[in-house]
Amino acid sequence: MYVADGGLEMGITDEFVVKFKPDISRQQKDEWIKKHLAVLKQETELYILMSVPNRTVTTNTTVTGCGDINVQNVTVTNGAKLTLDAAGEVNIISDFEVAAGSELEIKQ
Repeated sequence: MYVADGGLEMGITDEFVVKFKPDISRQQKDEWIKKHLAVLKQETELYILMSVPNRTVTTNTTVTGCGDINVQNVTVTNGAKLTLDAAGEVNIISDFEVAAGSELEIKQ
């Protein structure tokens, strides 16, 4: 459980909700999902529910968030660089490994 400064309690999960602008094409949505290492879990007219579960990053990848980025069960290998660029916090929830020769960069 995460408790914010104001006392708000929030559970930490690997799921997040996205609402795209109406003029975004299916192809653009799919490209965004792939770019952010996300998995589509449910899609309705109002929102898309996605998660970022267990991932192995083998090529240079940047994940950008307009709020916090929560990651768990991630491995960076093959000399890849993973950049986490968050407007808020970057929270490593559990199991995170960067193999020798690979890189992790956190921008805030």
